[in-house]
Amino acid sequence: MGGIFKAYDIRGIYPADIDEETAYKVGRAFVAFTKAKKVLLGQDARKSSPALATAVIKGITDQGADVTDIGLVTTPMIKMMQQHLSYEAALQVTASHNPKEYGGMKLFGQAAGQITDQHGLLDIEELIDKGKFPAPEQQGAITKKDVMQAYTDLLAKHVTQDLTRLHVIADASNGPAGKVCESLFPKINIQYSALNFEPDGDFPGHDPNPLKGGAQKQAATAVVEQGADFACIFDADADRAVFVDEQGKPIPRGNIAAAIAQDYLEQEPKAKIIYDVISSHIVKEAVEQAGGTPIVNRTGAAFMMHRMATEGAIFGAEDSGHYFYRDT
Repeated sequence: MGGIFKAYDIRGIYPADIDEETAYKVGRAFVAFTKAKKVLLGQDARKSSPALATAVIKGITDQGADVTDIGLVTTPMIKMMQQHLSYEAALQVTASHNPKEYGGMKLFGQAAGQITDQHGLLDIEELIDKGKFPAPEQQGAITKKDVMQAYTDLLAKHVTQDLTRLHVIADASNGPAGKVCESLFPKINIQYSALNFEPDGDFPGHDPNPLKGGAQKQAATAVVEQGADFACIFDADADRAVFVDEQGKPIPRGNIAAAIAQDYLEQEPKAKIIYDVISSHIVKEAVEQAGGTPIVNRTGAAFMMHRMATEGAIFGAEDSGHYFYRDT
């Protein structure tokens, strides 16, 4: 498939590497592999995503599964709603933080476990290469559903502290995170100022990766000018976040991970915390000092999620700005 099947997702330059024909075949192979009867599907704000989503939906329904299309959503949103709504499988059309020329997909099986090269992605690629799919029992149906309010209601239930004193700069990187912030922040009484909230696949604000393209400098300027407490910058599908403090200085990602881990360990002493191999030593030391069990793992969001499930960990973090929560 031209090298578009990676360790834990499918991605390539659109339409040279990945196009509608490929997406259609992925849809069919995805259903054939998972044997799912219903699939939850979303997409990011990339220019290529609507066309790829239409094609993959046709592939899924031609293979006999029903699709619930929840439209423009973040990757964490589709994972959480898959669990909450009890879908056997989910698929997010996204190329995550990659440049705007890229298109792609992330695939999820039972219990929102991401399908990786170690858990079925190569089998799906093989099905596509062979070009032979099992005969479907029926044609699948398509339903559209707006789950934003339900999702942010779930998130809001986890907020137990008074946040009214905070003023936050939120940068959505022209991805779907802005829609989530607009729905969630009023529910948790947090004052915020928006940066790059308009979904735009050209990513005019800055690079879709918040670690590149001046994203932190833009947020830092806003924090200082507005006297905000901090800034949070999401990547293009909102599964990464980086932070800038009240002085406009980047907060080391290891410090964020350590602080969150210690907070969790106050609630559940001796709990397991997963961190990746390139994380700062600060994370391991903070977990040990708080009485928890630090466990190092291979870098990669999907691998972190699988390890968390295997170990029964309460929290996980990668140095790239991925944070993983048992309850979400």
